[in-house]
Amino acid sequence: VVFEAVTFQETMQLSLQHKPDLLFLDINLLDYSGFEAAKLIHEIADIHIIFITAYDRDPILTIENRNYHCLLKPIDFFEFKNAVLQSTNNPLISL
Repeated sequence: VVFEAVTFQETMQLSLQHKPDLLFLDINLLDYSGFEAAKLIHEIADIHIIFITAYDRDPILTIENRNYHCLLKPIDFFEFKNAVLQSTNNPLISL
């Protein structure tokens, strides 16, 4: 399932509805912090999250004892592939 959400409310609603295996989440949502959204998402579902940002920062973020990959825009394909594979620990994913 692929879906796009612009607001925090849409993100939460669609995450609950579809329960994706992997969620790409911008650090700065239109109306909420991506970090805060990740905390709330993890309260309701076990969804792997990869942050996307235009801000230059470390490639691994730790929030409340969870590690997250952080991809810098524009996204490099090999960094994207590695982040997906490491985040999901799923050898069946082929990119």
